[in-house]
Amino acid sequence: MTKLSVGRKLKRETLSLDRRRPIIVELFPYHCCVRVKGTREFYAVDWEVLLAVARKMDAREKLAQKEQRRAS
Repeated sequence: MTKLSVGRKLKRETLSLDRRRPIIVELFPYHCCVRVKGTREFYAVDWEVLLAVARKMDAREKLAQKEQRRAS
């Protein structure tokens, strides 16, 4: 796997759309930026924050599945 080095970024256009425009993701060594193609406004997210959000989403999903099994 290729590591992101300092001073370099990796930019990708996703297939996801926001108001019929693709979402652009820029990867940096310590954070990522998300923006809508054709705009200058971006949102920066630390990798640690992104991991924490993913863990919370997974925990909520597991809890919902557990509650659904109990209700059945």
